[in-house]
Amino acid sequence: MKAEKGWVYLEGECRYTRNPDIIRHEVRRLHQERTWVDLRHPGYRSVPTVITGTDGKIVEIDRPRDWEPVPEVLLTYQRPREPWHFMKADVKEVTARSVRIHLPHTLTVFERREFFRVEVPAGSSVVIQYVSGGTAARLSGDLADLSGQGYVLDGEVVDVSLGGVAFETTPLPDIPLPSVGTRIHPVTLHLAAGPGGAPDLIRISEATVVKLRKRGDQPRARIALRFSATEEETEALAAYIRRRELAILKAAQEA
Repeated sequence: MKAEKGWVYLEGECRYTRNPDIIRHEVRRLHQERTWVDLRHPGYRSVPTVITGTDGKIVEIDRPRDWEPVPEVLLTYQRPREPWHFMKADVKEVTARSVRIHLPHTLTVFERREFFRVEVPAGSSVVIQYVSGGTAARLSGDLADLSGQGYVLDGEVVDVSLGGVAFETTPLPDIPLPSVGTRIHPVTLHLAAGPGGAPDLIRISEATVVKLRKRGDQPRARIALRFSATEEETEALAAYIRRRELAILKAAQEA
């Protein structure tokens, strides 16, 4: 695997490096600061643990009690006011007390946000229901059955996080766009899983419009919502985001 001299930047505010000096410095910092890290592999995420030692080539991690042997692992962490970091490494051996991995070969860093945001595959859509301008209007056609009183608007999802969703839409001429501050009841997400996967249908009971951006006089607009989700809704969304994290990391490391 070729090692880049520095960082490679990808779309979606993601960057990665395979430079061993950068990765070695980051591992030593994690060890010295006793930063909490998680170990992940498909279908598994450990409780927080710590790096107990490193010689620059091998990294020793306090073994989670429920650890199962795998050949490769993701080491993930987020310091306060810093973005999510993901290190991918080959497992060397497992002892009664430690998981020993080779120096990670890839370090990926995502964006500086309160909630980790993931881009979604093409075909992901959203439907929102709202009342605009303090008045209610009944729609005609099939959408009337969904909306009751108010408006229904659909669009293509750009990205999603536990905190909200951004989407683009071209409303019909008689449907006003929701202004910033408009309450949405509910949000229905159809999130594509990628090739060969079934889409996730997730319903968020309440949200608020926090951003509305139009392109000049064009009708198309980008809207950002902030979720007020229940615990059950958040868990469903988190499960989808975790799967997308792994898919994005795999794509970055194969680039």
